[in-house]
Amino acid sequence: MGCINENNDGVRKYQGDSEYYMNCLLKGRYCQSIKGIAPTVVTDDKELLRLLMKQKMEEEVSK
Repeated sequence: MGCINENNDGVRKYQGDSEYYMNCLLKGRYCQSIKGIAPTVVTDDKELLRLLMKQKMEEEVSK
């Protein structure tokens, strides 16, 4: 999946490879595309920070 668009606010749009997607045995688990195209993921420049904070919070709870 490569970044195909990024705006000034840090929002990034990623588009999967349709050929790879069509041959993926697990596609039904992560995408229910009616059109049969690879999924598009939209995120921003704060995504990594959110993931790291989530991991930290989960570690704190499990202690």
